[in-house]
Amino acid sequence: MRNFESGFSRATIRRHGLGRPCRLLAALLLAALPLAMRPVPVAAQPQVPMHVPQALPQVMATGVGELRALPDMAVIRLAVEAVAPDAARAGQDNAARMTSLRQALERLGIAAQDIATTGYSLRNEQRQPDRTARDKPPAFVARNGIRVTVRALDRVGATIDAALAGGANQVDDIAFRLADDRALRQKALALAVERARAQAQTMAAAAGGRLGPLIELSSGAGHGDGPQMFAARASATPISAGEINVVEQVSARWRFVPDAP
Repeated sequence: MRNFESGFSRATIRRHGLGRPCRLLAALLLAALPLAMRPVPVAAQPQVPMHVPQALPQVMATGVGELRALPDMAVIRLAVEAVAPDAARAGQDNAARMTSLRQALERLGIAAQDIATTGYSLRNEQRQPDRTARDKPPAFVARNGIRVTVRALDRVGATIDAALAGGANQVDDIAFRLADDRALRQKALALAVERARAQAQTMAAAAGGRLGPLIELSSGAGHGDGPQMFAARASATPISAGEINVVEQVSARWRFVPDAP
């Protein structure tokens, strides 16, 4: 039987006196084997810092465009309130007064589509019991509110007079408006953009540069104000309406380009 890859037999090893040295060499090889099987640590690679791009400088500005115009219509909020000791009577009285009010407005030339109900309520206004009001019956209040659109400003006063004569006993509000303000709002929006750009150009020049490409542009909610001065007919309840403001606001951002050194 042969041993080792050298092909020597046990007898040959003993004959030449090689048994003990070979056994010693084999023991050394077996002892070194676990060391050879251990993983060799890999040298740590140097960490390469990631490149984080810096934010490019920008210029931000807001602009407001405001235009004024005379209104061409009015919206009147009226109400009828009826008080009765029971709910049914209060509702009936309110309905009769409201019917009379609508008829009066239609006789004045107000179209049916320009009269709209804004709310109806029926409430019990019984007072807290005390020595003087303990025996008083409860009071029920029926309230019916309407919105009347008047498309001729010189008829606002006459409309209020006719409504009061027809049964209305409350005038809650009068608002003057433009029937179509789209063209005026577009002009105000363009003016707001122009003002925002002019403001941004001034800031960029003061900072030693100029405006680059536009990054973002957004508009805010437009609004307008209420009445001021506009003469109505002297024979009716005097009502004045004035110029109204149409306001648009925008916010914008541009890239800032510094001047070459």
